[in-house]
Parts: sequence; structure tokens; C-alpha cells
Amino acid sequence: MCLLLSACSCAVFVNGPDKEPSSSFTPENGSHQSRTSPFFTGTFFPFQNNFNWWRYTESEGNQLSIHVTDTISDNGTTYFRVSFQENQVDTTDDWFKHSSSGIFFGQSLVGSYNLFLPERIDSLTGSFDSGGYDVAYTFHDTLTIQGTRYRRVLVLEYDPPMLHGFDELAMADSIGIIEMIDHHSRWPVTYSLDSCFVDGAFRKF
Repeated sequence: MCLLLSACSCAVFVNGPDKEPSSSFTPENGSHQSRTSPFFTGTFFPFQNNFNWWRYTESEGNQLSIHVTDTISDNGTTYFRVSFQENQVDTTDDWFKHSSSGIFFGQSLVGSYNLFLPERIDSLTGSFDSGGYDVAYTFHDTLTIQGTRYRRVLVLEYDPPMLHGFDELAMADSIGIIEMIDHHSRWPVTYSLDSCFVDGAFRKF
């Protein structure tokens, strides 16, 4: 699926026009401020809209895109089909479901699902169980990725990887996945977000 946007004036820069040189996943000062109340995670993974899409570029220039292609609601649970397109690698349709317990990942609509993201996070760092494996997470008030500063970011480390071999994901509130890293290839592979269209808003980074 291809979506062409000509209205460049609607682009929103998260950190203004100035870029800061930095490596991936660089925490900012104050990123570990204490919090006393839990927060819900649904806005960190806004996949429940058939018009939402995200585009990424890898350091060698390869591109990857994610498009939501279908949503199904059934008895309080929402299922959404996601097209994962990595140039020169594969194109795959994956399935997620959102219930009161969180967001779950599966390779088909009918089949087994494992917890991808719990509905609620209660601490700045911790872990949760997914199919018998621990997923570690860290919350940052701000995080700089490839020179762009994002606010309210969750970094998750999956072992073994759940989503197409990527074992480290960063998700920003109201944006979605902003970076994906595969540490276990012949060399590390990192995809950073270039642009996205989320709930009617176009953003370019």
C-alpha cells in the first residue's frame, strides 16, 4: 500500500528543525524521574486504525514500512492485521489483538498469541512474562534517537525476539514504534523512524 502526501506543511517535527548528534537509545538528563502512579500503554502502540502507517530507514539505506490493513472487533477484543514490509527481505501479514490485559502478538488471526505489551506499566524499569520468557522494559521521560528527541518512550528488550528478529524496540507515546534493533544478525541492524501517519496526523523526522 502506498500513500502519497503532498501537503508538506502538515509535517510536525518532534524536536524542531535542529538535530542533535547521538547514538541510538541515548537517555536524556532526567529521563529516570520517579513516578508514583502507573500508566497505560495503549497510546505507545496505536495500531487500531486502518489508515495508520510508519516508514523506517536502516543505516545502509534499506527501507521498512508498517501498515495497518484491517481491524476486527469481537466481544471486547480488537484484532488488527499489520503488513510488515522490509525491502529485500520479506513482506508478511502479522496479527495483534488488544484486550483488557494488553496487546498480544500472533502470526495468524486464529492461533496462539503471546503478550507483546502489558496494558499497564507500574514502574520505570521491570519485566513481564511473555510465553515463558521475560521481556525487560525501561521508561524514559525523554530519549534521543538518531538526533530526534522524543518524549515518553518505552524501550523493550525481547529475548527471544518476537517481531521479525528485532530484539530491541523503542515506542513513543502517541507515535508508536520509533526504532527497531536486531543485535543478533551477522552485524547489528537498526531501523529508525522516518515518517508516520497516525490517527490523522502526518509526522516527519
